[in-house]
Amino acid sequence: MKKDGIILLGCPRSGTTLLRRLLGAHSNIVASGETYLLSACARFLREDPVAGGINVGVLNGLGFLGYSEDETLSSLRDFAFGFLDGHAEREGGKRWLEKTATNAFHLQEIERLCAGHAQFVCIVRHGLDVASSMLDWAIKAQSVPVEIHHYVKQTPHLLEAFALAW
Repeated sequence: MKKDGIILLGCPRSGTTLLRRLLGAHSNIVASGETYLLSACARFLREDPVAGGINVGVLNGLGFLGYSEDETLSSLRDFAFGFLDGHAEREGGKRWLEKTATNAFHLQEIERLCAGHAQFVCIVRHGLDVASSMLDWAIKAQSVPVEIHHYVKQTPHLLEAFALAW
């Protein structure tokens, strides 16, 4: 099985950009900026439970059309990896590295889509350092990523919300 892709995972503000730059310095690795491609695929795969415990989502819906889960995942993976493979080829690299910090909030779906088809590299930074850095970033940006809204709703203290997200 071809595993030319590298997926870099870590909480936002944990050092993912620094690690992307270090790994991208290798002549065979094309490590571009944040594409949001895999997090978009993850949202595409997300299912919502409704009455009676039935999950409503793309996998279920396409199942009614006769597509197996494996067929759907394979098609979606080919779609996503096609962009990344194409970019790596255009840049003269043999491998691509995808790093979008918010991918960390979509781990279950990204693993479902990519496990066995790409390598995962994870970075962990102390949670309080991450939360402090996220707070500085949020104050400057006057915003927080949508993936963190759930944690912000749980507490009126941003630093606590960022620590919960970590």
